[in-house]
Amino acid sequence: MIDPSTTLVILPLKATAMAKTRLAGIRSPSERVALALALATGVVDALNGRPILVVHTLYDDAVASWALNQGLDTILAPPGLDQAADAGRQHARAHGFGRTVICHGDLSRPEGIGAVLERSGSFVVPDRRHDGTNVLAIPTDSSFAFSYGPGSLQRHVAEAERVGVTLAVINDVDLGLDVDEPEDLELHLFEDTSPNGPRGTDD
Repeated sequence: MIDPSTTLVILPLKATAMAKTRLAGIRSPSERVALALALATGVVDALNGRPILVVHTLYDDAVASWALNQGLDTILAPPGLDQAADAGRQHARAHGFGRTVICHGDLSRPEGIGAVLERSGSFVVPDRRHDGTNVLAIPTDSSFAFSYGPGSLQRHVAEAERVGVTLAVINDVDLGLDVDEPEDLELHLFEDTSPNGPRGTDD
């Protein structure tokens, strides 16, 4: 039986060989792996003990070992972020969670994720370009179809309307920063060392 008051956070992670390939020009393979796992650890820490499921589409010893060390359950899914999100939702449904939250594992400043998850209902947190989908919360039993990739924000908003899900758009300065491109990494490194501390949020 599904409990509408419960939430499972889905954390899709790529195999380490595919981690942060857009940073290949400025970071070595080992540095990219270390960065990806460090970012994912930050997200897990910020979730502060909430139920988390790691989903990966290609078995990877480093990811599996990391998840084990974090005390997290893992499942395999077919290739693709949409498929990973859907596999996570199916797992949430089978285990009675009322809400499924898909959260990227490369958020630069994830500290505010706990407060955002205290909100009821469904919501989406766009990336800083207001194009991608960094965090997405939907009812587990909905027929919502995931559509990640460039322009996913508008597709997800339209899909929520199609299936009758009221989806709040939360513009959060910190949660909007994920590390994909070299300029994202520059912002991440700058914020880590900035004497002014983390930036605020804009709901």
